[in-house]
Parts: sequence; structure tokens; C-alpha cells
Amino acid sequence: MGVDLGGLLDRAEAMLNACRVADDNPGLTLGLALGHAWEEGRDKVLISPNRYGFGLWVEQLLAESTGKEGKGLVPAP
Repeated sequence: MGVDLGGLLDRAEAMLNACRVADDNPGLTLGLALGHAWEEGRDKVLISPNRYGFGLWVEQLLAESTGKEGKGLVPAP
């Protein structure tokens, strides 16, 4: 696949550390944005570009995690 594994792990560790704090937390920011959009009636998720199928995997993960009792986010082709 040609992925720089060391670089990927470095970025993953940086994101882990960034998500441990309250200020400028990218995970919290994304969650709030998705939640607010859902409250406004936007229930579709599209990850683009979809490199190596990663976008499809994330879309499915979000759908499975949020799709409860007929509510949640739906992957959009």
C-alpha cells in the first residue's frame, strides 16, 4: 500500500495526546460538529477522498456507533 507506518503511528500518537485535553480537542470538535449537524437534520456522512477504502470504513463505523433506535448518521455513497 505504500504507507509510511512510522509516520502514521507518530500522527496517531499526536492525535491521542491532542484528544486528552479540553482546549482545542479535535475529537471533541468533530463530535460536536456531527451532533449539531444531526440536530439540524443532516444525517448523512461522506468521507472524501476515500483513499484505500478508509472513508467507507469510517462511514460504516459512524453509522454503527450512532445508529440506534432509528436515529443516527448514515453513510452516503
